[in-house]
Amino acid sequence: MDINQEQLRELIIELINFTDKKVSINEMTTKGCGDLKYKIYSNNKEEYNYNKFLIKGSIGHGNLSSDVGIAFLLGENKITNGVYIYLTYNYLKQEIYLKLGSSHQSKNVINLEKKNVFNNRYRINYCKDFNYFEITESLIRLLDVFKKSLINLYNE
Repeated sequence: MDINQEQLRELIIELINFTDKKVSINEMTTKGCGDLKYKIYSNNKEEYNYNKFLIKGSIGHGNLSSDVGIAFLLGENKITNGVYIYLTYNYLKQEIYLKLGSSHQSKNVINLEKKNVFNNRYRINYCKDFNYFEITESLIRLLDVFKKSLINLYNE
């Protein structure tokens, strides 16, 4: 299912609100994520896409991880084997990061120096009192930069 910019913003807000609610009641489990409007965190067969990016969520397995997030995968990239833009929410610090992520389970799929250069140049951090319009706009710009840079990120 393709989503538009407004739905993308809703998806980000849904992640933050779900996580913050869990933290506020000291229930550090992933229980209830399957009840969310955007089912990117469960094994749902429905897929969500924004501008040709497949959207996959990561909140932990059973328990909330300290950094929950959303990966934006292009083409054949997968979280377990590829590179992607990653929106990370660290609920302990109340910070959101937009950055380049990559798999490293079997081997690094991209040159780490290239990844660091990309993140040093384009990584964006937001602290508390989030402006979701601004975060969404920044994410969209970063996805565009990523599309244009993807070929140069892989190891030679």
